[in-house]
Amino acid sequence: MSVGLTLEHVTKTFSQGAKSINAVDDLSLEIGPGEFFTFVGASGCGKTTTLRMIAGLESVSSGRILFDKEDVTGIPTQGRDIGMVFQDIALFPYMSIRENIGYSLKVARVPKKEIDERVERTAELLSISDKLAMKPVQLSGGQQQRVAIGRAIVREPKVLLLDEPLSALDARLRTEMRSEILRLHRRINSTIIYVTHDQVEAMTMSSRIAVMEGGKAVQVDQPRSVFRYPARESVATFIGTPAMNVWDASLEGPTDAPRLSWSGVSVPISREDAQALSGLTTVRLGARPQALKLVPADEALLEATLSLKEPLGLEDECHLQVADGLELRLVGRVPDSVAEGSLVHVNIDPSDFCVFHPETGEVLRHGLNKEQIKTI
Repeated sequence: MSVGLTLEHVTKTFSQGAKSINAVDDLSLEIGPGEFFTFVGASGCGKTTTLRMIAGLESVSSGRILFDKEDVTGIPTQGRDIGMVFQDIALFPYMSIRENIGYSLKVARVPKKEIDERVERTAELLSISDKLAMKPVQLSGGQQQRVAIGRAIVREPKVLLLDEPLSALDARLRTEMRSEILRLHRRINSTIIYVTHDQVEAMTMSSRIAVMEGGKAVQVDQPRSVFRYPARESVATFIGTPAMNVWDASLEGPTDAPRLSWSGVSVPISREDAQALSGLTTVRLGARPQALKLVPADEALLEATLSLKEPLGLEDECHLQVADGLELRLVGRVPDSVAEGSLVHVNIDPSDFCVFHPETGEVLRHGLNKEQIKTI
């Protein structure tokens, strides 16, 4: 039976000489029973420290961690009913796969017959039933990762914690294991909490994600919402491949005809938009590469030189040089006749812009001219 988790003002402080650093800073969030929840962020953002506190491997400096309504902050790891898989697979090399998977049950003195039944059931779930007599060295990297996951779930934990479990695998195996873990989540009744620096893993696997920066969860939402409605510029440029285009723009014009201008381009905005930007003379304007479209000259917002065209299969990633040295990325289907060095005409729908504060990075507007804003 899965449980929900609550983190209440959780802080973890490490001392470095005379200084103290908050690796996790006043983190509060709720994770629902059976949810696939991912902490994602760059190295040093606090995601693994958070996972280790949930596991009981790291003490909490202040705040509380609850499993359902039970405060587990002071309960040791073995009392929390969790399973955990680390980046380092760390199987016992001298044991068979059967012995590796069943090791925790043996330590807990579960009867041998029950151990065998649970190991075989777990192996079948992970499609490694034919590997039980083998040693880890005889398995591929992906198969070894399945064994590590099997060792964690054979005890039927309420919470499964996965810390960068795919980072040591090559690209093909990572893709395969993402699918395996998703299928596993649908078949077991456990809450999964996943940690990764890879935003592709976070976006493709999760019910919700928490984007971590400096020990804080700067945005917690469904992956599509984080992509479409980033809470700040740093989220917009971290989530999405390629990253969101972001550049400086000036707020100009009279109050009855406000506009945003950059590189000889001017975009009319509504009075409501202008009011949201009041007090500012410049902003950071953003648009996803997928939002840029090649159009006829009479429909264009701007013109640019196609400096580089990288085929991605059915689509291309294009580097566009605009006036004043601004470079934008466009992702879409580009005709073969449009070659590098060509002058191209580009449009961006007003609803696809994001406007960020030039100093704090906080989002000020999702879309311009509200009547045109799209929904997801």
